[in-house]
Amino acid sequence: MKKTLKELKKELEEYESEGDYSKSLTLCNDIIKIFPKNSYGYIKKIKISTMYFKKYLSEVELKALKDVYNKATNLISKKEKKKFKEEYERYIDDCNEVENYKKIKNKVITKKLIKEISNNKINIIDNKIKLLENTNIKKHKINTFMHGLFLILCLIYNIMNPNYLLFLTIPFGVFGIISVLTYITSILDEKRFKNKINDKENLIKNKNKLTEDVKKCDLDISFNEDIINETLSKIPSCFIEDVLSMFEDDNKIINNIILSMKDSDVVTLNYLIDKYTELEDKEINYYLSLLNEEDEEFFKYINKNNNYKNSINMKKIKLYNYILLCLFIVLSVFSLIILYNNFYEINNIAFLFSTLIGIITLIIYDISEKSQSLTDAVNDTLLNTIFNSTLAYNLIYISITNELNISYGFIEIPIIFLLLLIGPIYLVSLFKYSILFKNKHINK
Repeated sequence: MKKTLKELKKELEEYESEGDYSKSLTLCNDIIKIFPKNSYGYIKKIKISTMYFKKYLSEVELKALKDVYNKATNLISKKEKKKFKEEYERYIDDCNEVENYKKIKNKVITKKLIKEISNNKINIIDNKIKLLENTNIKKHKINTFMHGLFLILCLIYNIMNPNYLLFLTIPFGVFGIISVLTYITSILDEKRFKNKINDKENLIKNKNKLTEDVKKCDLDISFNEDIINETLSKIPSCFIEDVLSMFEDDNKIINNIILSMKDSDVVTLNYLIDKYTELEDKEINYYLSLLNEEDEEFFKYINKNNNYKNSINMKKIKLYNYILLCLFIVLSVFSLIILYNNFYEINNIAFLFSTLIGIITLIIYDISEKSQSLTDAVNDTLLNTIFNSTLAYNLIYISITNELNISYGFIEIPIIFLLLLIGPIYLVSLFKYSILFKNKHINK
């Protein structure tokens, strides 16, 4: 049996008294359907939907009520119409204030986001500038290439004249190939990063631009936060709880947006950007590039090839170093005299060629890569020079005589080269180290 309007009104009042707004709205729709020419159903639907004008509704929700409101005002009596329209329009104005609040709040969050990303980029630029100021890129001198080439040639020579020295020339030949490839790679990397190494002026220019952007953001934030406070004062107290619940803490929102940018979480990013900011697609792409442009390869290259740390720890040359130099030169001279007069087992061709190899190694060896003291420089140069001379001597000697005693080739010959070359090695190393020490500390 069809219920009367009076019965439906009573049932609606019971639902409202119980706080069951879902059933109340359903019943309002039924009343509108059964009594479409009566204003009661329309008016009650509006009042229940808005909690009697005490609950904020979004623009989308208000649009859904617009037809209901129009029908209500067409059907309501003239006496009630004026009062209802004033009440509803006042409510719409209050909702519009909330919309204004949301727009201004989104502006503030947008500016705070831009500020955070800009500050992050400024920090990266500062680190880059500081790194470049404290960077002294290693010069890739020819000695690395020459030493590698020498080892490769020794391997080739040994393969053409095979003997048991292959156990030595094969691994060192491989090392030589690696050295040559490393040298070539370092040259290519240097060309690749050359512009960035000399890019300090552009970095400062970009930093200044971003700093200006941050200042503008601060002004906009301060201005809009004042407007937010003013707008909040115009919003009815019954709306405040709904309004404040729309936004989490600003910093939390910004952190979530930045996190989604870094993680390339497109779905979350689009949702947060649309809900909380006013950024356009072009702006999003720009700030994404700012946030994600860290250039790890460049930083790795700088850290790998930076000589600055070594230079600031270099030790001074002391008096005892000059005393040692004199002693070692005397030792080398006496060793040469003794060798000339007493040692008849030396093969002149092998000795002359291998001594030349040693002298070339001594001259071109670069001590700048790792020498923290003169002792380090001497030791590194000594090892390379004696090794190259001995290897060259043994290869030539065995190819001429078809024999090589192990104690002769790997004990006597290295000792002979050590005694002969220790003086020149110490002299040249001291000269190189003093120049390096002076240049590094001038640059510092």
